[in-house]
Amino acid sequence: IKENNPGYISCIQFVPKTKNLIACSTTGLYYSENLAESWVKINEEGYYTFRISKNGSYLYFSGKNNLMSINLATLLKK
Repeated sequence: IKENNPGYISCIQFVPKTKNLIACSTTGLYYSENLAESWVKINEEGYYTFRISKNGSYLYFSGKNNLMSINLATLLKK
């Protein structure tokens, strides 16, 4: 689902070596390939924050009583 404004975002980071962004909030996970002009919701699960591994391959999310680690390519296929 493409969105121009996903609303409140609690954490946002560039994917290493790209101009793409990943963002999370309590309403889901979002991805932008155009410097936040538009967003694609890639997951309904909500998280407070996340970190990207140094090589950019893995993401580590934390939320209320919830942790997730996932390969970036796998997440974007959802």
